[in-house]
Amino acid sequence: MKNLSLELIVLFLSAILLFLFMVFTQASDSVACTRVVYQGPNGTIITARSMDWKDDILSNMWLFPRGMERSGEAGPNSLKWKSKYGSVILSGYGISTPGQPNISSTRWRTVADQKNKTYYFESALAPNVFWVDLNDLDFSENAPTKKLSIAHGEVYAGNVDKDFQDAQPFTFQGL
Repeated sequence: MKNLSLELIVLFLSAILLFLFMVFTQASDSVACTRVVYQGPNGTIITARSMDWKDDILSNMWLFPRGMERSGEAGPNSLKWKSKYGSVILSGYGISTPGQPNISSTRWRTVADQKNKTYYFESALAPNVFWVDLNDLDFSENAPTKKLSIAHGEVYAGNVDKDFQDAQPFTFQGL
């Protein structure tokens, strides 16, 4: 496992502190998830996000290779596409109504370090932080789709690149 430099740890902690500052200083009528972008010295760009939801949204982390053919599953005229780039994404579900939005406590937080290509994840239900080193993943066109299950309370710490398992890509729920 690759050692994190002190600079990366400081950047990560700085992003978390900036993120927490933004969360706690939001207007009182704000009822949405939060996203913060930090542009620092030497081309450093860090994006942080929280997912605030009333119920567990059963999130999972996915590694999608470039060249995947996808459909929005919204009927016969649904958008279809072939991905130009590989990606790491988090999936989840939830339904909201005007009288009962599913906004509540924070479920998870992510921090993406675009310069060093590292994606950090923290669950509000576990004391650990884990990360994905995008430099070490295979996003090539014929690479398999992979999934890191986090929907059932799995606990990870440190670099989880090798914990992703081959999986069929999820399909959009559609109509």
